[in-house]
Amino acid sequence: MNKKDDKLAKKSLFKNFRLTTQLTILIVVLAMWIFLALTTDTFLTRENIANLFRQTSLLGIVAVGLTFVIISGHSDLSMGATIGVSGIITAQLLRGGMPLIVVILAAIALGIAIGTVNGLVIIKGEVPAFIATLSTMTALRGVAYLLSNGQTIAGLPDYFNKFSGANIWIIPSFVFILIIVLIIGHFVLSRTVFGRNLYAVGSNKEVAALSGIKVYPMVQTAYMISGMLAALAGVLLTSRLASGQPMAGNGYDLQCVTAVVIGGGSLSGGKGSVMGTFIGTLLIYTLYNGGNLLNVNAFWLQIVIGVMTILAVFIDGLRRRRASRA
Repeated sequence: MNKKDDKLAKKSLFKNFRLTTQLTILIVVLAMWIFLALTTDTFLTRENIANLFRQTSLLGIVAVGLTFVIISGHSDLSMGATIGVSGIITAQLLRGGMPLIVVILAAIALGIAIGTVNGLVIIKGEVPAFIATLSTMTALRGVAYLLSNGQTIAGLPDYFNKFSGANIWIIPSFVFILIIVLIIGHFVLSRTVFGRNLYAVGSNKEVAALSGIKVYPMVQTAYMISGMLAALAGVLLTSRLASGQPMAGNGYDLQCVTAVVIGGGSLSGGKGSVMGTFIGTLLIYTLYNGGNLLNVNAFWLQIVIGVMTILAVFIDGLRRRRASRA
């Protein structure tokens, strides 16, 4: 075997390693389900499973948006705050009598605008993504508190509040929306020129630029997608809470990072998948759901999620080192 064949073999081995990692996580999730089914009387009830997937759906929608950003080689810490602002805007517009479709479009437009600002500051302003999106997060939380005067906005229409518990055909509404987001996200990343170019930009933006790929529009679009999906999740979370809350979405940022990295994404860019992200998200909320059913202290669950984040980053580093040696 010559050096070229040996290198290709190592790359194939690394690809199989990444796929095996995702399969291993799925097996862990299934093992947790079996354990919870044997140790609790309520885990496999229809109501609990529906609740588990509703929770998974909200984080999953946001995490799909982050997947695009991380593949591009960047990060986004403003998603949770975008959820909060989107929820406040949604609640205020609904209480003002605006039609639901107008409210949804307004929230999505807000999310796209936030993503556009992030992209401009990071790419054109050459501000590190961590600093730029952290600043955006802080500013957006302030905006949410100003718009709501620090108060919960309740009194929303019944049809909107009931949507979170409704079904579309036999599928819970939130799960139905997540499925659509997963299908579109997977198609865009795996079947379109944009998706292939995004992976190329995340892998090596200099090489991508020399290949004729316009790096700035690619990263800008990734941030717009992230903002749009975070705003959509804000609308859905407002329905679930039956109110607009300025701190809604708090903690989603790091949970999304954990889900994406556990699912095979790399913080250095160029790697990640929508389905891997979904598996990571399902693992996180299986932990939360199972912990609640077993009466595990919520603070311990928070510690476990924090440790998972560290492990996910460690595994990401391990994958990068394996790839560099391949």
